[in-house]
Amino acid sequence: MSPHASSNQPIKILDSVGPAAASSGKAGALITNRPPLKRGNASDKRQSLFEKSFELHESLAEELKLESFCPVQNYQVVNELSDKTDEDRYQQQTNCAKLPLCLSNLENTHAGVELPGDAAIIDPAELTYALFNQALARNNDSSFLKATVRGLKLVDDNQTLQRILVEPGKGDCEIDYINIEKDEPVVIALGSWSASIEDWLGIPMPIEGVVSTSMLYNNGIPSSDIGTALFLDSDLNGCHLELFGRKDRSLYVSGCGESDVIGTEVLRGEGRPSPEICPPNMARAAAAQKSLKKLGYKECTPDIVQACMRPMSPDAIPVVGKILSNVYVATGGGPWGITWGPLMGKCIESLINDDDLPIRMAPLKPQRYDTLLYRTLLNSRSPNKK
Repeated sequence: MSPHASSNQPIKILDSVGPAAASSGKAGALITNRPPLKRGNASDKRQSLFEKSFELHESLAEELKLESFCPVQNYQVVNELSDKTDEDRYQQQTNCAKLPLCLSNLENTHAGVELPGDAAIIDPAELTYALFNQALARNNDSSFLKATVRGLKLVDDNQTLQRILVEPGKGDCEIDYINIEKDEPVVIALGSWSASIEDWLGIPMPIEGVVSTSMLYNNGIPSSDIGTALFLDSDLNGCHLELFGRKDRSLYVSGCGESDVIGTEVLRGEGRPSPEICPPNMARAAAAQKSLKKLGYKECTPDIVQACMRPMSPDAIPVVGKILSNVYVATGGGPWGITWGPLMGKCIESLINDDDLPIRMAPLKPQRYDTLLYRTLLNSRSPNKK
């Protein structure tokens, strides 16, 4: 596909697993146009990301006819009680969050604080598959190839991708490479595994993976056409529960505490974790169940206990932009990956087609990490370094 190609040009999608295998299928997927600010912060340089993303999600929900998309009612957070004991904190949370009631009638409570802005909840797997199928449907020649990428080969100028190297015999690949035309754009959007760019291209890409456990209760809340989100303070069990009541009556629980951080060096190494295998921390799930029970929720055996890895950049800003003449990258959405994902894709599309950009791209540029410091770190964590 040329940089100025029309929207009906074919797309080829390569992935070692398939759509919605990691956080794009397992995240809580709360979408908001106002970022939750830390105490004392008057502004957030990510504000435009949230605003534009929320508008785009509303449009996509209508265009793709997404059944799970619904506005959030009573998006609240429990006040911090720095001068109170843990038992007092539990009592306040119990008053605010008697779960059989709190997810349908929070406006009658007084212990929480309603957060500003608009918010919605979506099933991330439904969104991911809808976008995936839309991309494949744009042209008869569009296709998905299950393949494991092992490297990238550049032409002599080292500024143009010529060939994608894949592992033969894995997935759908019988050959060990895929040729790329000179003007054919390639987008690397591998989440936490985008850290491999450091090995493939020698370009700093200091992405880490944050592994968090979550739980899902099917039919866990009363029926409602309006979703609910509730954020609780840290508790005696080391949890800071985040509760999302979805339109299908499921209750999604995250904030189990003690998330693991997978460093860039590990993500680049031979023993890097697979998107297919991301085991939950059962001890943290058990702690979250204790917290739920303390809050009055009787259904404390979840239907699903899972974990996913979110890609985090050092400054918590996505990494989106052009890194070679025909190579682009989109990663680093962190805990807001579902919220920002479609907008990140829109930015890449605009860059490829030389269209007007939906937001100011300077804060997102991958080149912000191409400094002496990050290149020194790149070399120090090279798997080949003795």
